[in-house]
Amino acid sequence: MQDKKNKEITERQKIVNYLLDLIEHKKVDYKTALPSEYFLVTKFKVSRGTVRSAFSDLKTKGLIKSSKGAGYFINPDFSFNRIKSIRNQLLSNKQEVIIETELDTSNLITIINKLHLNIDINPDDYFSYIKVFYVNDLPVRYAKSFLNKSLFDKEIDSGKIKRSLIEYIEQNNIEPFKLTSVLESKLKDQLTRNLLVDNHQDYVICRYSILYDKEDNIVEITQHTINLDHFETSYIKYL
Repeated sequence: MQDKKNKEITERQKIVNYLLDLIEHKKVDYKTALPSEYFLVTKFKVSRGTVRSAFSDLKTKGLIKSSKGAGYFINPDFSFNRIKSIRNQLLSNKQEVIIETELDTSNLITIINKLHLNIDINPDDYFSYIKVFYVNDLPVRYAKSFLNKSLFDKEIDSGKIKRSLIEYIEQNNIEPFKLTSVLESKLKDQLTRNLLVDNHQDYVICRYSILYDKEDNIVEITQHTINLDHFETSYIKYL
């Protein structure tokens, strides 16, 4: 029974990935219907229920909408963006990476709790480091990250992480797919005061995040700490 369920999940994910590829590479526009249920049933040799489940996944994420009798369409107000590197977002001119030889297990558990996740974590599976981002030679943001070592082909390369974690992830044929985050403001702790510019602000923004790949594997668990002067965010929420 479980094998059958796993097969259905795999088949559904193949359809989701196929549709995402069409959307990302603009092979269909907002006015053109996505491939029909019948087409996908025939192409992937699956049940209509599996196809509808794939469409439902994309509707839940806000990527598509349905029109009765006309099919499924890309949501016109949805921008399909890849997760961009923070270096590019900030126009950061310098980054420093501090390797943590001893994993901060308590911080890892704190992040998981902040995200309200019910998952079992083996700390030995993770590589830990801190990355500090500079703008105009001033440190304005840092990330305390835990990378899932099992997804990388070789020993973690801190030099490549220093340049761009996202680029390094993609070099290892890992496809970032979903980022779940929680934001909060908090008083600066001693680590933050040591790493970031003290701009006489008592509070910083913390973003606790978990990054998944297309197979729903955890790629990275991280806490970003950001000076208020360099924080911005945007999102779309569908109700």
